[in-house]
Amino acid sequence: MKFVTTRQVLELRNAHPPAVILDVRIPEDFAVAHIAGSLHACVFLMSFVEDVKRLVPDPETPIVVYGTAVTSLESTEASQRLAWAGYASVFNYAGGLAEWKSDALPTLGDGPLPPQPVVDGPVPVDLHETRIEWTGRNLLNKHTGTVGLKSGELLFKEGWLAGGEFVLDMTALTCSDIADAAMNLLLIQHLKGADFFDVDRFPEGRLSLRKVVPVPEGRPGSPNLQLLGDLTVRGITRELPIVAVGGRTPEGRLAVQAVFAFDRTDFGSAYGSGRFFRNLGKHLVNDLVEIQVRLVA
Repeated sequence: MKFVTTRQVLELRNAHPPAVILDVRIPEDFAVAHIAGSLHACVFLMSFVEDVKRLVPDPETPIVVYGTAVTSLESTEASQRLAWAGYASVFNYAGGLAEWKSDALPTLGDGPLPPQPVVDGPVPVDLHETRIEWTGRNLLNKHTGTVGLKSGELLFKEGWLAGGEFVLDMTALTCSDIADAAMNLLLIQHLKGADFFDVDRFPEGRLSLRKVVPVPEGRPGSPNLQLLGDLTVRGITRELPIVAVGGRTPEGRLAVQAVFAFDRTDFGSAYGSGRFFRNLGKHLVNDLVEIQVRLVA
């Protein structure tokens, strides 16, 4: 793999035989703008190498690979993978489309996408796409399932997430890891009973997000939101800090995902807890319940 400048890319494109110019960004970015005459294969697809082999079957063909900019490593990743696949002359145009444009060279494409609308006020969550999963454990084992959601909304101020309110349907608890129907039902009845969530008396729970602070230097796909909320279970409310990942889906929908845990004994569930009982043996149940949340507006 060799790194090349804009001038060298032009020389390689005009050589005999000419080099293939390969754009390895996502298809949506390629459609907006790309170097004229470039081919496209997305490096983020598992089929990337096979896609390139269909486009450039001769491994002796020189290939100039480019991506977004020097700060984004897709061209380096693609160049390495093509070299490993046996392509003999791979050139990494690391400056990518940003350097090409800065050198005032023309591009083809549909032009910039229209800006996303600024969201302000409450936005209801999609109850079909939103999912709340629980995991309960003892020392060696675990069970998993879901919690129902009656309603929910995310609150935005000038496009920034500012809070939210969610009503949990505790009557809709499910278990996803026990295949035997009778045993599955037995566990759910146990969880709904007074030992755990006392659903007959407290059929609803609530999660309120009252403060949202961006994480400094948070990146897409990594924790970028610090949430402060209140969780209500069994009629008891406790403050709950949550670190979350927020952003937009490829379709432009607003979404938040988070993994956090709460101590069930703080909400009145003492069953099998080493905090309250001794010598539990196989009846020991961990105090922490893990929750995975996916909220889609």
